[in-house]
Amino acid sequence: MYKESRQRKIQELVERHNHVSVDDLSEAFGVSKMTIRRDLQLLHHQNSVERTHGGAITTKRPSRFFEPELLERINTLSEEKKTIASFVAHQIPSGATLYLSGGTTVFYIAQALCPRDDITIVTNSLVTAGYIAKNSDMKLGVLGGYLRRGEFVLYGEPEKNNLSGFPIDQVIIGCRGVHPFYGITSDIVINVSSDLSVIEHFKKIMVVTDHTKIGHVALTKLAPIDSNLHLITSTLAPLAVIDALRDGNARVDLVSFNINTEQLMNKIE
Repeated sequence: MYKESRQRKIQELVERHNHVSVDDLSEAFGVSKMTIRRDLQLLHHQNSVERTHGGAITTKRPSRFFEPELLERINTLSEEKKTIASFVAHQIPSGATLYLSGGTTVFYIAQALCPRDDITIVTNSLVTAGYIAKNSDMKLGVLGGYLRRGEFVLYGEPEKNNLSGFPIDQVIIGCRGVHPFYGITSDIVINVSSDLSVIEHFKKIMVVTDHTKIGHVALTKLAPIDSNLHLITSTLAPLAVIDALRDGNARVDLVSFNINTEQLMNKIE
């Protein structure tokens, strides 16, 4: 394949998948990693891709990423989410007051924290609140508001009115997409208000998500990629995007997780 044809194909792959790695491109085209790096550098200078340490990401806005409702996805990638949740739970100090948003990965964090009675959870998620109420003796606060069916979260002005009554130490939220240019995003506008209110109050946030959200963009921006962001995901996340997030001064922790039958089935589906 001529150099120009290879570079055109590389650009197409970046735009299709939002990100590529040097290793994968080297194997796919049967050329050296140095050759791929030169290709990516040229494409970067042409503003066709954005170069990262491990590969490249698209400079175009990716297609918006939508998810099924909460109960439809609660068991999807559950082992990866539980592994992330266990890692997060071990980072929480005694006496802390946490805000937990809606979402499945955050729900698994609530599960992992349930054996403890030395922390306080504040949440807008009825699923999380119900689980903690039934399975834990920890102190629990629930933000008020209107019900968002499908996600089982509360949103709106009533929630804003009682937010200041909680001395929150750590904000932990889920999301629909994490992208180096477009930030932390959600695809449910009506549900976003609760998390936005918390972020406005407390600035520094921990975002927890499985690897499928990394590199994707949803409808509404929650937060930018900057030094206030602490992202926790798994080692299945695309390293090209992780490099770009770190270039944006975000703190990123990758929890060790190996692909297994569950991930393979979800890839097939």
